[in-house]
Amino acid sequence: MTYEIITTGLEKYIEQIQNLGDKHRSTLGFLPAGSFQEYADSNLLYCAISEEQVIAYVLFRYRKKSNSIILVHVCVNDEIHAQGIGTALINAIANQYSNAYYIEAKCRRDYCLDEFWKKAGFNVVQERSGRKTEGSILTVWRRTMIKEDLLDLIIQQSSEDRIIAALDTNIVIALCDDSDSSVQCLFDEKIRSDVLYCITSEMANEMNKKEDDSIRAKHLQFISRFQQIGATSIDSDLVETISKKIDHNRTHIEDIRHIVYCIQAKSVDAFITNDEWIHAHKTFFAEEHNLLI
Repeated sequence: MTYEIITTGLEKYIEQIQNLGDKHRSTLGFLPAGSFQEYADSNLLYCAISEEQVIAYVLFRYRKKSNSIILVHVCVNDEIHAQGIGTALINAIANQYSNAYYIEAKCRRDYCLDEFWKKAGFNVVQERSGRKTEGSILTVWRRTMIKEDLLDLIIQQSSEDRIIAALDTNIVIALCDDSDSSVQCLFDEKIRSDVLYCITSEMANEMNKKEDDSIRAKHLQFISRFQQIGATSIDSDLVETISKKIDHNRTHIEDIRHIVYCIQAKSVDAFITNDEWIHAHKTFFAEEHNLLI
């Protein structure tokens, strides 16, 4: 589908935008008619147009204090879902506000839109209780905008002379649940003085897959204590290259994504895991990517 993204001069499209929003009111929530014009007047409303018809729009707020973008509505016509138009609108915001620290969105867990947010470059940050009386859960998604080299510098400065080691999901769960006494030594003061532990951006995405609300909340809360590393977007070409070399069936693709985030960060020295499959390829990662397993 051919379309263009409009960010200014939206007056003639306001009615169409509001009609599209009203059509999806059950999932987006209600906004008074005048709100759409207010967002447009403040240049906080972008829309996608095809043959003079509004096919998608996004409303957002800019928070000066935190230098961040908060998405209010991301709305795409039902007939053109899965064509990347919602992501294109978010990318337009990212390009316009390239100096912002992050873009954030809240989405009800039961809407099952995890794949959309991940494809748009977002990772799970935390979850909160929704406003609905039936107890809906809101997942907070964040797309980091901070430059990768600056993120690396922050980690390096905070580590002083310590080794920087990323923890695998199985290690973090064992630490949180106290289910494996062998990993508790990682918290020994003699080790902690020499090692800075961190996690990758993929960690919260894995935790978010857990269906049990109490366990998921517990694990998401636990990982908030660790420094998170990870580029603003994963190098999908590197994921594919490594998969072709050591994981032809893509059985361990999530493990590879963790490790690719570590390789991209450059500052990470080691990846700590109980996964025997990863240990079986420790020579490959050491020789090819200078990462100790």
